[in-house]
Amino acid sequence: MKINSKNQKFLSSWEHLLSANFSPNRNGHLIFGVQKSGTSVIANALAYCSKRSLTLDHKSLWPTLQLQESSLRAYVSRQFGRHPISLGTTFIKEPCMTFRPEIFKEHRPNTRNTVLIRVY
Repeated sequence: MKINSKNQKFLSSWEHLLSANFSPNRNGHLIFGVQKSGTSVIANALAYCSKRSLTLDHKSLWPTLQLQESSLRAYVSRQFGRHPISLGTTFIKEPCMTFRPEIFKEHRPNTRNTVLIRVY
């Protein structure tokens, strides 16, 4: 399953209806990188070749770029709680994670990380 900005709207409307017993994937792979560094291509290739699920650019995390430190942890924690399916995929590629990866890793503690840097 590939989750991107086109199908997130549909998924978000029923994702909160899951039972409290649903356990999101706490393992997996986080892919970090600044814009235009090739993160989408690498994330798609890894998910496709491994036949695993992928979330690209989750819209609920975009406001994290504007939040202050004091409210950032609480906001990210709420988003992982509200979106257990789309933020529980094997691969998550989210450019907002690039600037504060440790906060996102709190919710996916057993993940592997890939950081992409493009040199011009």
